[in-house]
Amino acid sequence: MVRPVSVAAGCAVLIACVPAGSASAQETVSLRVGDVYPQGHYMAEALVKPWMDQLKERLGERVEVSYFPASQLGKGPDFLSLTQSGAVDVGVIVPPLVPDKFPLSAVAELPGSFSEGCEGTRAFWKLAREGVLKEEEFDPNGIHLLLALVLPPYQLFSSKPVESIESFRGQKIYATGGAKDLTVRAVGAVPIRLATNELYESLSRGTIDGGLMGFGTALSYSATEYARYATTGENFGSGVITYGIAKPRWEALPEDVRAAMDELGEKITFDACAAIDASVPQDAAKMKAGGVTLVKLPEADRSKVDAAMAGIANQWAAELDGQGRKGTAVLDAFRSELGGH
Repeated sequence: MVRPVSVAAGCAVLIACVPAGSASAQETVSLRVGDVYPQGHYMAEALVKPWMDQLKERLGERVEVSYFPASQLGKGPDFLSLTQSGAVDVGVIVPPLVPDKFPLSAVAELPGSFSEGCEGTRAFWKLAREGVLKEEEFDPNGIHLLLALVLPPYQLFSSKPVESIESFRGQKIYATGGAKDLTVRAVGAVPIRLATNELYESLSRGTIDGGLMGFGTALSYSATEYARYATTGENFGSGVITYGIAKPRWEALPEDVRAAMDELGEKITFDACAAIDASVPQDAAKMKAGGVTLVKLPEADRSKVDAAMAGIANQWAAELDGQGRKGTAVLDAFRSELGGH
């Protein structure tokens, strides 16, 4: 005898048989987004905030986004594990802050590679979304990349007068590790690792003499109140930031939400690098107006600087090769992508 099935039981069976993504297709999705940048920071303003705003515009009530800036959820090195554990849905991942997990991603921070941030961003994005960086770092760490930004070439800042590259010899220079430490050592200076939000205090106390950073970073953290001299027109490397989501969380999201997050992520990644590239002359003007001396290194330094920078990429790759990582393969792939543009 066939027993009748109640409406409630039938519905329960139907719901149980529907894939998770489809079953939640009309539910409101809540996303917690976190990073280390203070309110108004130029990188957050160009990258993650437009992404959140446009995501809400596109999906309306389908998504609720809560933003936690200024290290409210944790410090920079913590955000990879916070994202992996689901404590934050979309978290900032800065490769030099987790060098044991993302050493190869520092390839975009090597000096002399490109003249504008968007060149580096395009090459990094390709490798991290579908190339060797995805295979070697993002996938093994269980992270789906949503946003990325490679900054315009870094300059050297100092609280002491700068006349030539020799002016930096023996100085204590803020750097965030990885390839940037190699760059600082190559000019005869001593790299000092500290959190960027400690930059101002460290300069004020004389704990450091200067820093390796972009114009935007120097202005955002008021470093130029003490670092009154900076190079201009040089290429001492760059910085890379990314935002990602843990793969289990990503795969549990409805398909339309994933599509919107991905599409807007790519669009805004390139919008952001273009905006920051365009801001470099404006930032230089602000610094000059504030009394900062921008120094074009003398032509006599050219061969010395070029030679010092030239060997850093190969040294970086060789060190990683020696650790069983694909340093040379990643460097070659990055250079190939740069050449393709």
